[in-house]
Amino acid sequence: MPDIREITWVSETGSTNDLARENFQKRGILWRCFVAGSQTRGRGRKGRNWISPPGTGLYLSIAVPRPGILEAWLPLTCAIASSAAIQSILTRSRCAGPPSIKIKWPNDLYIENGKLAGILCELADGSESPAWIIGIGINICTPKNAFPEHLREKACSISSATGCRVSRDSLLEELLVHLSFWLGKIYEGNVSAILNFIEKTEIMGIIQGSETGRISSHRPAQPDTGDQIAESRIIPQMQTDIRRLQSSNRQIVKSSNPLGITMGCPAGIGPEIIIKAFAANPEWLLSPPAVVIGDMNILKKASRALDIDIPLKSWVPGDPISGSAIHVITRTDLNAEDILWGKPNPVTGKASFEYVTEGIRLCLGKSLSGLVTGPISKLGLRLAGISYPGHTEILADRTNTERYAMMLAGDRLRVVLVTIHCPLREVADSISTEKIFQVIFLTDSFLRNELGIKEPEIAVAALNPHGGESGMFGKEEEHIISPAIEMARGKGIAANGPYPPDTVFYQAVNGKSDAVVCQYHDQGLIPFKLIHFRDGVNLTLGLPITRTSVDHGTAYDIAGTGKADCASLEAAIRLASKIVEKRKEGP
Repeated sequence: MPDIREITWVSETGSTNDLARENFQKRGILWRCFVAGSQTRGRGRKGRNWISPPGTGLYLSIAVPRPGILEAWLPLTCAIASSAAIQSILTRSRCAGPPSIKIKWPNDLYIENGKLAGILCELADGSESPAWIIGIGINICTPKNAFPEHLREKACSISSATGCRVSRDSLLEELLVHLSFWLGKIYEGNVSAILNFIEKTEIMGIIQGSETGRISSHRPAQPDTGDQIAESRIIPQMQTDIRRLQSSNRQIVKSSNPLGITMGCPAGIGPEIIIKAFAANPEWLLSPPAVVIGDMNILKKASRALDIDIPLKSWVPGDPISGSAIHVITRTDLNAEDILWGKPNPVTGKASFEYVTEGIRLCLGKSLSGLVTGPISKLGLRLAGISYPGHTEILADRTNTERYAMMLAGDRLRVVLVTIHCPLREVADSISTEKIFQVIFLTDSFLRNELGIKEPEIAVAALNPHGGESGMFGKEEEHIISPAIEMARGKGIAANGPYPPDTVFYQAVNGKSDAVVCQYHDQGLIPFKLIHFRDGVNLTLGLPITRTSVDHGTAYDIAGTGKADCASLEAAIRLASKIVEKRKEGP
């Protein structure tokens, strides 16, 4: 457990966060608490001022090491510690019936309707590794007239809200004890302990409402921030593993029925990335957007391998989703000791197939609002005697869909494939004018109806070098691809091409088109994965159900090691949620 004992006091500073950052960056100091009597540049969300007059509040900051996958829990955990410390001090002060303290998601404290405290977490670069700077501001006896006029009815202090006089030094001592305890839970990976506390605490603002604004051409809409008073936030300053913490796409729209996440191959990284994705997104545990279709024993094994204590709860369609756990539709009951990481066998192949077919069945029956599929192994399917080459073919067959297409989607690039799992030597014979037209049509329908892009632009890639060079390098552009484009344009679709493959993706990434129709698998996936290797999403267009997927395989070589990245799964869940919401709105 961290032991925060060293305290540096200053009578006044610009910002305690800046003070802690400077000492970390110049001297490598961690776990020292910097406390100021007042701040001249105290700040909250988006640089808004945090009112910090002398002798009226507790203003402190601490630099702490990055806690890995659970770093998104830092603001909420600090809010929990601050709430517990204030409540303890009020109880010891024998205040008559002190009101309960509420946490406003994810990191502000309120008494009644008045904001009492806020937490600001910022990432600071260091000489060897970065650290989080945790800043906490608590109004102890701040007079109403110290706040700007427009905040006087929204802000409060301990004394104004409770009538109690609280010593700053006593509150600091109590707060450091609780911070040490609760931050220890983060570094131990003990999510269960945090959730147990939260179940007894009133949390405001967890469930997200509908997002405003349509999805534009690779330009994610900015979230509505409102005019909240100095609300705390995480301010990422590095474009590294914390990209998801700054993304405007973090918001999940809750549906009446949850999404379903298939666990993927039990011997692959699917179970691990599911545990990581929920652990990295506290709001998904408190207000779950999805349930998992898989095996409880394997998920527990993955949780142990990651050293993350996270609650798992059995769930059946129709039951309420209570929060504070990963809810699991138990489709198999495998012996975890018999399943070796990275070693697919007939049992794992059959199990992964069952998770997918069960998810399809529940989506068709409206028990689930959509499906997010984890990675499966073509080898595992074959070992189990299952002949499908992949997810797309299973989904098309089980939903009786004749016309479908595979899309890979990211914030900067979307590609759609005319041929999918086809040997390269057979591609030229496999494409046809009708097939290309259908893919263009499905792409246009998806962009319009499910992403809300009013006038999508679709680029069509050529098959041959230089677009065939007027027939010198092949006739497919002239005889097959161009007629398909003309058919699409005749239907009012803004399709253009065929463009040489060596330039079309550059143009698309720079906003010239909303999607690129590609003639074969690697033509689309090589440029796509160059840009979206971590956060790409696989979709199946044309299905009667919503389906997204991770854009990677089972990664047997790293299964069970804790190295797998859950970014693609997170992106797939968010995109599925948006599509479900858009489908509910209608065209």
